[in-house]
Amino acid sequence: MDWATLVPLWYAGGRDTPPVPVVVVCPARDLSIDDHIRAGQVLAEVAATSGKRVGLIASCDQAHTHREG
Repeated sequence: MDWATLVPLWYAGGRDTPPVPVVVVCPARDLSIDDHIRAGQVLAEVAATSGKRVGLIASCDQAHTHREG
């Protein structure tokens, strides 16, 4: 896991005993934007129908990918 995952989890209950249940979803570079949008729609549907409290944390660690061009 990178900092974009570890840091939010640390503050969202990663230090609790027991730690909060977590699902980490990362984009796949070989999938299209439409595929990612559909995946988000499916996640939203599952969260809405789960009957559980669900939090979504969108985070990124792109500091290593910046380039002038």
